[in-house]
Amino acid sequence: MSTPTLPTLPSLPRAAKRNRVQVPCACGGCGRLTKSTWFPGHDGYCTGWAVRLERGAVKVADIPAVVVAGVRRMWVARNPGAAWPEAPASK
Repeated sequence: MSTPTLPTLPSLPRAAKRNRVQVPCACGGCGRLTKSTWFPGHDGYCTGWAVRLERGAVKVADIPAVVVAGVRRMWVARNPGAAWPEAPASK
């Protein structure tokens, strides 16, 4: 007695790829366009500055001006509710 075999199912249609809009990188300084939030490698660069800022190895004034926006974004992501350490006013 053999078991009946079922016919194979047809393949399902693939979902259409959505066309993603390019936006500027979140680091704030490079101006490169990306389909995600960060240009590759820039999230790590800004995270590195944010970690050094957390540990007290650098001050806000030491961070390059072009990436302060990206570092601030990483700071907020890593320290929810914590205040951004403002740079002292220069004389």
